[in-house]
Amino acid sequence: MSDALRDPSLLRLTVLTPEQILYEGEALWAQVPLVDGLVGVWPGHAPLVGRIAPGIVEYATAEGIETVAVGGGVLRVNEGRAIVLVSALAAGDL
Repeated sequence: MSDALRDPSLLRLTVLTPEQILYEGEALWAQVPLVDGLVGVWPGHAPLVGRIAPGIVEYATAEGIETVAVGGGVLRVNEGRAIVLVSALAAGDL
């Protein structure tokens, strides 16, 4: 999808590990556990880079709320896009 055609009321979200893409598409919002607390990311969010702590990444799509347990990583938010790069999926329940 061309960025020129992207709906500005939606966040372009990518959640991935070095091995695989877990989710790539539009989201209403995302909540990411950073080392200094949870951050909510919405369309139009200010640019941000943060270190992800082990926990649950949660995001809402048109189909509902999805969750991914992660072991840590990096969050980058810029120009309507959020990239959640995690080193590994968390083992077991957090």
